Amino acid sequence: MGEKGMVLHEKVREAIGDQKVIGFVTGFGLIKKLVATIIMTESGIVLCDPKLTGMDKTEIPFQQITSVEYRLSMGVRYFSVTTQSGKQELCLPGQKKDVHEPALALFEALKNKLSEIASVPISITHNKGIMKEVWSFYAPPQLAVMGAKTPNSKSAESIPDQIKKLAELRDAGILSSEEFEGKKKELLARL
Repeated sequence: MGEKGMVLHEKVREAIGDQKVIGFVTGFGLIKKLVATIIMTESGIVLCDPKLTGMDKTEIPFQQITSVEYRLSMGVRYFSVTTQSGKQELCLPGQKKDVHEPALALFEALKNKLSEIASVPISITHNKGIMKEVWSFYAPPQLAVMGAKTPNSKSAESIPDQIKKLAELRDAGILSSEEFEGKKKELLARL
């Protein structure tokens, strides 16, 4: 995760502005040409993919993340972040020592941050095959539905809509009846 001495590329730094960087990993092409960068900031993940026309940047707030996967397949590394809107994936080419360890460190830091925000432990699943190795985790539903927020974010959903989503999670067996009732009571107290 951004080894000591590693500095964000100037174009990536411009793309993220003055956001505080917690960690990052950069993929490199031939002759150390910048290919893609994944950055963890105080408020979420930023995926930067340089194109001929400029920097393609996708910002994903922590509370929108539903799952994260880091995959090593036939020597190529992929980092994907899934939200309810879809999956964003970047390929991280480069030497294993330059990319693999920093990518795993960023993956672990992201898991720890989401666990801290949601106040529940998150488990990593690790599957190793002949040609592929995959690390993944699912973000707890509390992150999106139960109002876990970064300090400056505001909920766009109404309280009744949040309660409906909680009921769906309870009905799906993701939340217990006790968790549902406790959060429902907390939300109703805000009305």
